[in-house]
Amino acid sequence: MCLRTTRSYGLLIRFTCKLLVGGFVSPFLLRGERRKMKKSLTIGTILIVALFIGSYLFAQEEVIRKTTKTSGDFVRERTYYINGKEVAKQIWNKEENRFEIIGKIPDGLVKEYGKNGQLFWEGNYKENKLNGLSKDYAGKNRSLTFEANYKDDKLNGISKFYLYDGKLSSASNYKDGELENRREYYKSGQLKVETNYKSGKRNGMSIYFYENGQLIAEVNYKNDKQDGITKIYWESGEIAYIDTYKNGEKINRKAYDRKGKLEFDQDYPYTLDKKEK
Repeated sequence: MCLRTTRSYGLLIRFTCKLLVGGFVSPFLLRGERRKMKKSLTIGTILIVALFIGSYLFAQEEVIRKTTKTSGDFVRERTYYINGKEVAKQIWNKEENRFEIIGKIPDGLVKEYGKNGQLFWEGNYKENKLNGLSKDYAGKNRSLTFEANYKDDKLNGISKFYLYDGKLSSASNYKDGELENRREYYKSGQLKVETNYKSGKRNGMSIYFYENGQLIAEVNYKNDKQDGITKIYWESGEIAYIDTYKNGEKINRKAYDRKGKLEFDQDYPYTLDKKEK
């Protein structure tokens, strides 16, 4: 424990004792009564402070995680330590495709440091599972590059990726480990694309934007394939094309000039016979 921390604990003890002993004894009591009351309060105070400081010190013990990877950068095991003593370990079970846990990962904040001693990752555990906010750091300055919320080891809520300069790159919303929505951004901070997901696949409308905020396209998906109406826009905001898809195949296109005039209406698949008719 560092000297600065030790001094802080000493000040905390002295302040607490002074508050409990001196603050609660009425100045109107007789001197003898005050002395007896101070003695009784002092014994009780010492016990209370001892319990308080003990709990505080225990809560402040840093839990460290160390990760061992294979040559293919795949996580093989994670080991958890308190004050250099191993308290838990996660070992990857290749056959069952999951981690097996030996011991008990302490509830609360856990940190992992890189070889250079800089903070690499931090997250919160409860009952041997990730619960709450976790953060990843990278780059020379160890800037925040990713933060996510977990519930029982599954992504739940908003997860965000950041560029090294701190600008938001993307934000995704998860529910019980399944991706529901993702937004990607230009470096300027302008929204680039918003996509909806279901069961890990694009479903529903995806919207694409130029960096000036103008619409590029509105695309409907079903199970990761274009299905339904797709609208593509000129930078001026006028519609350039209206395409109709079915199960990933284009079946019709309507094309418009920059003034909104229909130029052609074509069904697909396009064949030479249809053109001659």
